[in-house]
Amino acid sequence: MPLSFQIATDSTTDLTAPLYREHSITVLPLHFAIDGTEFLDGWSSMTPEKFFGLLRSGKISTTSAVNFGQFIEAFTPILERGEDILYLGFTGALSSTSPTAEIAAVELRAKYPARRIVVIDTLCASAGEGLLVLLAARRRDRGESLEQTADWVREHAPRVQHWFTVDSLSHLYRGGRLSAVSAIVGGALGIKPVLTVTGSGRLAPAAKVRGRRAALLSLAARLEENGYDPHAFPEIIIVHADAGEDARFIAGEILGRHPGAKISFSSLGAVIGSHTGPGTAAVFFLGARR
Repeated sequence: MPLSFQIATDSTTDLTAPLYREHSITVLPLHFAIDGTEFLDGWSSMTPEKFFGLLRSGKISTTSAVNFGQFIEAFTPILERGEDILYLGFTGALSSTSPTAEIAAVELRAKYPARRIVVIDTLCASAGEGLLVLLAARRRDRGESLEQTADWVREHAPRVQHWFTVDSLSHLYRGGRLSAVSAIVGGALGIKPVLTVTGSGRLAPAAKVRGRRAALLSLAARLEENGYDPHAFPEIIIVHADAGEDARFIAGEILGRHPGAKISFSSLGAVIGSHTGPGTAAVFFLGARR
């Protein structure tokens, strides 16, 4: 059965390749570079273990957004097939990817006036964005129209919860997310930050706790504190940066409180991982408004 429209997104959704294929989702990769060599985000050319191992060894990864030409190249064949496009993008507060998608859409709407291209800046990141894309794709697959699906995304995007902790503050400091004093003091005292993505799509500190285990427990506790309802939206995505044992620990804590939770795991992508570093652990779910 042909799709009523195509859902497109970018690689910062941090979902797995089988999920993208299962739901026929078009994924545009961002880029990262190490030692002057550029790679596509999405683990097509490097494993998470190798990438985060390089960061642990002191290598620095720089990142760049999806560019205008990539959008034109990806969207044109879809429009030529006579399909419409719903693009769900990485928060514009952290990347130029979504604004660039809209610029490309303006040009393509003029060239293909019979087709619809809807661009939504989800104000989400990583598997928060990915969860929204996955739930939207399921609605499309059940027969909802582009307009119905887009309206659902706009209504529910403000409810996507992002909670994460990092193992080292140095990557947040290098990326301009943390002051030098905070990084030094936090590292010396074993302070682990718990961070979130706000309703405006920006990164914000939520708490500081002493020690890694306390930070992981804090992530699990965020479900009750932020309106998780396993009956309405049971899906939870736990993402980690080469920290599988910690991800499983969080899952165990969550399942002990919410046996009906549907938990899946994914590796943090290289682009977001470049800014948060190895050892990052994150929990994403649908709850109350951010």
